[in-house]
Amino acid sequence: MLAKREIAEYKPALDPVRAYFHGNAGKQRGDPMKAVKAIMDVADSDNPPLHLLLGAAAWNRMKGKLEQWRTEMAQYKDVTLGADFPRAVTAWCRRWAIVFTTRFAGPGINAPHI
Repeated sequence: MLAKREIAEYKPALDPVRAYFHGNAGKQRGDPMKAVKAIMDVADSDNPPLHLLLGAAAWNRMKGKLEQWRTEMAQYKDVTLGADFPRAVTAWCRRWAIVFTTRFAGPGINAPHI
């Protein structure tokens, strides 16, 4: 379904997208009947996945995204893990850190109690 009204400012950005979709309509590799069968089979399985990729395009796109995430995670591993309290910090210190944060961070901050 196409919009009844086009916004001229979006035309340069959207025309190539529209051309791509119109040019590929009906030419996708995916077989709708195979997709339905796969969904039904997975839905009836003992352990259905939370996310189901169907087709090579979905597989390759997700594989690329996971590789990108893996690279980014590795790049920022030290930053990510450095945000935790040191292991030597006792529950008492954590409690005072929460009290301090709650008291001085401003109104509306609800810190959990340990």
